[in-house]
Amino acid sequence: MVFDDFEPPYDRYAAAYRDWWGPVIAPSAVRLLDSVGVPAGADGSFELLDVGTGTGALALAALARWPSVRVTGVDPSSRMLDLAADGADQLGDDAVRRLRLLQGRADRLPVASDSMDVAISSFVIQLVPSRAAALREIGRVLRPGGRFACVTWQAESNPFEPDDAFLLALDELEVDLPPLDHDARPYTGPEAAAAELRRAGFERVQARVEWLEHPSRTCSTAWGGGSGMGCAAWR
Repeated sequence: MVFDDFEPPYDRYAAAYRDWWGPVIAPSAVRLLDSVGVPAGADGSFELLDVGTGTGALALAALARWPSVRVTGVDPSSRMLDLAADGADQLGDDAVRRLRLLQGRADRLPVASDSMDVAISSFVIQLVPSRAAALREIGRVLRPGGRFACVTWQAESNPFEPDDAFLLALDELEVDLPPLDHDARPYTGPEAAAAELRRAGFERVQARVEWLEHPSRTCSTAWGGGSGMGCAAWR
């Protein structure tokens, strides 16, 4: 969700993403906030950047969790950002005041250097044409000692059942997915993910496997699962 030729298709299926796919990955995305070490500022406030904010699930969860956080969400899709703004409206005026939404790419973030205390990204890093460039940009905007946490897909052969349901829903809505010309499941394991973050200049890197499950709408059992990769690091 970070380069120009992706924007029109993501704009077209923004609502479908929010309603169908967003709930599938939301639990793992929101758990990412547990990896964030909140900076100890005098007034408890801090600056958080959500890279590839999409419809705002992670940004809105951060606003609800931390009353003094100021969140900047960056995404190339204007329609996704509109839906994120709608979500902030539902949280109330205070959340709206603490949220800034900017249209931009992960490898050219429209954010000043050394301006963020925390950066987060949920199921986005696999979509960028150059993960190395995006990670360097995230490092640029973090203040010294700032923390970055992300979750993405792990390379594996087992299918993730909700994928099929989501694709069927898009077919019914006649929505075309944007093409991917690179690996959508980039990391073979925690060691590979940690090594890439270290090469981008991050320190004290931690990486672990995340298991994703989504409940069926028709029964109480789990509706498929898949492996994700969770990472946390300091600048």
